[in-house]
Amino acid sequence: MTTPISTECDTFESTEVYKTKEITNQAFIDSLYEEIKNLELITDPDYASYTPDTRAKILFPRISQNPICVGVPVVRIDNNLFDNTDNLRTLIDRQMAIE
Repeated sequence: MTTPISTECDTFESTEVYKTKEITNQAFIDSLYEEIKNLELITDPDYASYTPDTRAKILFPRISQNPICVGVPVVRIDNNLFDNTDNLRTLIDRQMAIE
């Protein structure tokens, strides 16, 4: 799911301005897995209570049983924050643009 507006992960679906897409392309799934697997954990204590400006929410059981919240500039996975990358954002944007 993606949205063009700023929202928190926990209230993502309440924005009513989001696009949902089921992905079955195995090459994309493998690329997404590699990108997410290689994200760098943020250990700076200043980010402890940071809430990502969530633009995409991914259900990806291969990584987590909880939704992955892709924001700017961080990704939240199981209450851990990771530095987002241009590659991950581009990968998601390109896939969402495919009809």
